[in-house]
Amino acid sequence: VEATGALYQAISAGVPAGNAIEFLEVASKAAIGGVTDTETAVDGLTTVMNAFASQNIGVQEAADVMFTTVKAGKTTFDELSRSLFQVAPLADATGVKFAEVSAAMATLTAQGVPTSVATTQIRGAIQNLIKPSEELAAIFQAAGFETGELAVKQLGFVEAANIVTEATGGSVTQMTKLLGSIEGVQGILGVTGESADTFTKNLENMTNATGAATAAFEEMEKSTARQFEKMQAKIQVMGIQIGEKLL
Repeated sequence: VEATGALYQAISAGVPAGNAIEFLEVASKAAIGGVTDTETAVDGLTTVMNAFASQNIGVQEAADVMFTTVKAGKTTFDELSRSLFQVAPLADATGVKFAEVSAAMATLTAQGVPTSVATTQIRGAIQNLIKPSEELAAIFQAAGFETGELAVKQLGFVEAANIVTEATGGSVTQMTKLLGSIEGVQGILGVTGESADTFTKNLENMTNATGAATAAFEEMEKSTARQFEKMQAKIQVMGIQIGEKLL
């Protein structure tokens, strides 16, 4: 029943019917590895694939990067699935890669920032960096970029944020005055300065995330709870088979 609901949700989200079963297999393993239900996993995976459509992210890649984010940060697959919608569309529209968003998520949540707040801070940071402002434009022009939006597209939002951090000396007061949003400033400070090395390491892990989802699934397969679930499923199948014979 759960799988059928998840399959319907996947097709409704735009997964081609011909690929739906293959997609569902990955989503089901992601749900087991992430200790969540399949529909939540489908929701998170389709959010990534649809919102970052221009980056042609496949379901397995999406799952691998999400699990790498869970491993490096203090978040869960469930929390990521429910929060990514807040930042994904803007990130893709401004050319920010999913791997960079995920590395920032891991870096921020590891500092104790709740997942939903981290996505809001990253969105705020991107919005602040690309907003039209004479003072902000002057900083980016001095660094060789006509606008903040061009800097974000070419460098990624964290490297663009580094330009602003260095120009202001990391002053929260100056950055808030320049950018206008404390949430955006918090997002920038959380991935630059002292956190820059952690972000860089996380970004490297995101680009080498292949196999992370499978590893999480295989680890959960060894658990006592998972073995008990399998045993219950076998008993149900036996009951159906006996019932059919009796009928």
